[in-house]
Amino acid sequence: MQRPYSSKLSNFADSLDELLRKRFFLISTLLVALNLSGCILVISRVPYTEVDWVAYMEEVAGVVEYGELDYKQLRGGTGPLVYPAGFVYFFSLLYKLTDHGNNIFLAQYIFAVFHSVTLALVLCIYYKCHTHVSPNGKPPFPLYIVGFLFLSRRIVSLFVLRLFNDGVQAMIMYIAVLLFMRNRWTMGCLIYSFSVSIKMNALLYAPGLAVLLCQARGFGGFASRVIAICLGLQITLGLPFLFHAPTSYLSRAFELTREFLYRWSVNGAFLSEDLFLDKKLAVSLLSIHLFVLILFGHYRWTANEDGGIPSLIIPQRFDRKSWLQFLFKDEHRKLRPFHVAAVLFSSNFIGIVFARTLHYQFYAWYAHTIPFLVWGGPYPWVVKTAIIFAIEIVFNIFPPSSYAAILLNLCHVSILISLWREARANRTTIYEASDRAKVK
Repeated sequence: MQRPYSSKLSNFADSLDELLRKRFFLISTLLVALNLSGCILVISRVPYTEVDWVAYMEEVAGVVEYGELDYKQLRGGTGPLVYPAGFVYFFSLLYKLTDHGNNIFLAQYIFAVFHSVTLALVLCIYYKCHTHVSPNGKPPFPLYIVGFLFLSRRIVSLFVLRLFNDGVQAMIMYIAVLLFMRNRWTMGCLIYSFSVSIKMNALLYAPGLAVLLCQARGFGGFASRVIAICLGLQITLGLPFLFHAPTSYLSRAFELTREFLYRWSVNGAFLSEDLFLDKKLAVSLLSIHLFVLILFGHYRWTANEDGGIPSLIIPQRFDRKSWLQFLFKDEHRKLRPFHVAAVLFSSNFIGIVFARTLHYQFYAWYAHTIPFLVWGGPYPWVVKTAIIFAIEIVFNIFPPSSYAAILLNLCHVSILISLWREARANRTTIYEASDRAKVK
């Protein structure tokens, strides 16, 4: 028998969800406007904390003021420039807008706008997933979970009090996600590649994107977009640096072996420093990461009736005509918005779970996707809410704590298990009804 207070809470949640469905645009606009006002209030009341902004400005000043194109000569107060060319162009614009980076207040106001734009984009993602209901007629999650997006103290801090580039990368990435959800694969890949050029953590989305591209456009469409658009944009943006000092640019901008400081590790604080820095740990985490991606790719993101991952990378027949068609034909199949978002967000999250280190600013990589990832799982709503708030609390604890790190990893593993326990994708959940017949 349902208890009276439980029944009242359920009725209230249903009423709130119905109100949001009917007035989502109006309510979202008001919430984003209130968020922007709140950010401005925070800027006026809370002191700015210098972390990386001055270093960003010093790094791009070498290009803007002195025309230096050798990446090994571009440095800031925190070390060498380690971001791709898109970062240089984007922050060069901010450099000019903020009087060589000296007008901190203006920079904070700009980042307040970035934060509000990011929220608006994420709200659109959630709403599009909610309105494109699953084949069983039920939305994948209640709309009221968007309320969690406005409760993160740490995210506001990362945007308007710290001015990290992680927020910029996330904002651009969500534009790409929306384009992918609209089956705008060419433009989406262009924006996605630009997101990678701001900061390489966007590559965590790449495995999921590869699966989606193969499902929507076939292997030929996937290959052409990766080579011509994603790789092409990286080369185009990097041309000035590649012509001048190619080795310097490639080794700095795309350095995959960079060491991170133990003292800033939010998720690794429960380890000893020796173990944290051990190369064997890095190799082990990378191996597990790849293994879990393969499991999700084959058993969750692809349909059993299609043959899983092998069907995406191997033609059904091995004759010459089949191979040529498989390698070069650009298919045209529309994917369901929720499937697109779920695969992209889970791909990114899997990378975060097995990251050797997460600094405070890395929270911006996935904070807005946590309610989405958590609420589709089998846990009671109380547990789901506790997981969301526990992760937020951990990222607000300074300095990093071993107990907080253990809690964070437990939350991550709990979400990963809930994602695995969700039903496997099938043709009905992957493709729009008009395109299911096109799948061979």
